[in-house]
Amino acid sequence: MGWFDRPMVALIRRLTAEDIPACAEVSDSIGWGRRMGSWHYMIALGGEGALAMVVDGRVAATAFGLIYSEALAWIGTVITDRAHQGKGYARQLMVALMDYLRGAGVQSVMLDATEFGQPLYASLGFRPLYRVNIYGATQEFNLTQAPARPYRAEHLPQIVALDHALMGVERPAVLAEMAERGWVRLDQAGDRVAGYCLAQGDEALMHLGPWWDESPAGAELLLQTALASMPGTGIRINVPLPHAEAVALVERNGLFCLRGCTRMVWGEAPPGNMTAQYGIASYGTG
Repeated sequence: MGWFDRPMVALIRRLTAEDIPACAEVSDSIGWGRRMGSWHYMIALGGEGALAMVVDGRVAATAFGLIYSEALAWIGTVITDRAHQGKGYARQLMVALMDYLRGAGVQSVMLDATEFGQPLYASLGFRPLYRVNIYGATQEFNLTQAPARPYRAEHLPQIVALDHALMGVERPAVLAEMAERGWVRLDQAGDRVAGYCLAQGDEALMHLGPWWDESPAGAELLLQTALASMPGTGIRINVPLPHAEAVALVERNGLFCLRGCTRMVWGEAPPGNMTAQYGIASYGTG
C-alpha cells in the first residue's frame, strides 16, 4: 500500500495548550484569524469539553462545550480545517460533546449556528430561537459627551451579578478573563454599576460585548465611548434581534449588518433573559 492509498487515522481527544498553534492554523484556514490568546482562553475554560478531531497527528477540527452550571452549557468554535471539510468531523465532535454534556446532567445546551451549521445542529435535536446579527463599523467617531467611566477590579462582582440576571447562570471566569485582557467601560450611578461594555481584540479589530445597560441612554453612552476610543479600528458587535432598541441604537450610530447566526437550544428552555443584552460576549460563550 502506497502513502496516498493508506487510510487516514482520525481520533477525538481533549485539546491542550500545546495545540494552540495548530488550532490557530485551523481558524486561519477558514478566515477566522490566528488569535492565540483566544484559543488559550477557550481551551482553559472548556476543560473536558474542549475537543479536537486529530487526523494523522494534526488538529483537523475543534468543538467546545462550556458548562456554566447544570442549567446551561454553551457550545462554540465548531470549526473544521478547510482541507478536511465535508468528512463528517464536525458531526462526530458534536456527538461526542453532547454525550459529555448529557452525562454532566446539563438541562439546556445553546449555540449560535451559521446557515451551514444549522442543519447539523437541527439533526441533533437543537431548535431555533432567534437571530443574532453581527454589526460592524470602521469609521471614526467623535464623542460629544463625557465618556463612560473606566473599570476597576472591584467592579467585577457587580458585573457578574448583572450578567447572571441576563444569562440565568453565573460566569465569573469568563467575565474576569475578558476584563483582564480587554477593554471595559461602565455606566455608573454613584457606586452602583448601571451598565457595562467589554471588548476584546487588537488594533485591527475589536469585538464589543457583553454590553448591557439599564437604560437606552446609558447603553448609547457606552457604545459611543467605545467607538470614540478605538479610532481606525474595525468594530464588531453581535446583537440579539429581539432587542429592537439595540438594533435601532447601533444603526443610528453608523453600524451596519454584516451577517448573522441563528441562536439554538437543546433541552429545556434557556434560563435568564438573554435577549435583553444589547450585545453578547461572543458566539463561543453566549
